[in-house]
Amino acid sequence: MDAGVKTAKPSYSTTKRAIWLNSICAWAVIILLAIGAARDGKAVEFGTIAMPSMVFLIAAMLGIHRHYGSSDMKTITNQTTNGDQT
Repeated sequence: MDAGVKTAKPSYSTTKRAIWLNSICAWAVIILLAIGAARDGKAVEFGTIAMPSMVFLIAAMLGIHRHYGSSDMKTITNQTTNGDQT
């Protein structure tokens, strides 16, 4: 890599507003499902099956993002410095 070549810092295209909106909507769904289960007397079933599944899925997605997010940034950096060679 040439010493005179400046590279742009890679970044995601998702805005903070979109991330917050996504988080708020996800929690709203969980709360609405919990309220619905409580009103129908199914809170125990919901708590033993649905809640652990949702928590596991959220944790898995965060883990996948944490693991592969750096690989994405490395690829973006390589493409910007070497040109798009796809």
